[in-house]
Amino acid sequence: MSYRSAAPQRSGRGCGCATVLLVTLAAAAGVAVYQTSRDREAARADLAEADRLWAAGDPRAAADRYRAALRRAAPGVPPAAELPRVYLRVAEADLGRGDGAAARAAVGEALDRGVDLSAAGKGAVGEVVAEVRAGREQRAAEEQARREAEARRRQEERAPRHAVEVVAVRLEPFRTTTGATTTMVHVDWRNTGNRPVRWVTARIRGYAASGREVDGAFLQEHVVYSVFDDAPGVAPGGTYVTPAGRGRLVPPGLDGEVARVTVQVLAVREEGPPEAWR
Repeated sequence: MSYRSAAPQRSGRGCGCATVLLVTLAAAAGVAVYQTSRDREAARADLAEADRLWAAGDPRAAADRYRAALRRAAPGVPPAAELPRVYLRVAEADLGRGDGAAARAAVGEALDRGVDLSAAGKGAVGEVVAEVRAGREQRAAEEQARREAEARRRQEERAPRHAVEVVAVRLEPFRTTTGATTTMVHVDWRNTGNRPVRWVTARIRGYAASGREVDGAFLQEHVVYSVFDDAPGVAPGGTYVTPAGRGRLVPPGLDGEVARVTVQVLAVREEGPPEAWR
């Protein structure tokens, strides 16, 4: 018995689909070309009729036909050289019927398309052109200022800023290890910067009830907060409340004289005290 291999049969389905696709694309392209041609002819007709109506002394009807030609957006119609005349006539007709908003819209559309409206002169249409241009320039300047301000704000947010704000100063009674009773100053503050804080110094001044400053009540500079670099510190937005017994003592003998104190922050650092302090 002999065997004969059969030749593989090729399906023509793929070629048929490709042919149909090519025919469809070609037909669509033909329709698009035909439609573009029709739009161009219609725009030319609108433009010619608008010119006739303008010459006949009917600017309102002419403006409607000019707008129809512009709305068709047919390539080359109106020609680029004719666009200034068309837009200025539309704006003039709008002003003639008291529609300033429509005139400004027509001028704005022309400027969007890069049309040169310098031929408007200094009449009523020229004033509208100047007004629209000035408004755009002002808005552009305001937008530029807004972008610059936003860029500065973002830059400031990224730049390290160390700052604290004193939120409370408390005078609390305190008993020393020797049994003496005195007063301790507790300074509470909030981190208003954008970096952690591990070191804060401040000037503390004491005042008598009469308002007189009590000389020698405190040193010129006090460390009111200090942690080493391996501690988290106080994060931005966080508040530090001085724990009981961790404030600054009013010197013995002046306790009765100091009725109130003021605190002025002198230095704020992200770095803690030197390692020698450990």
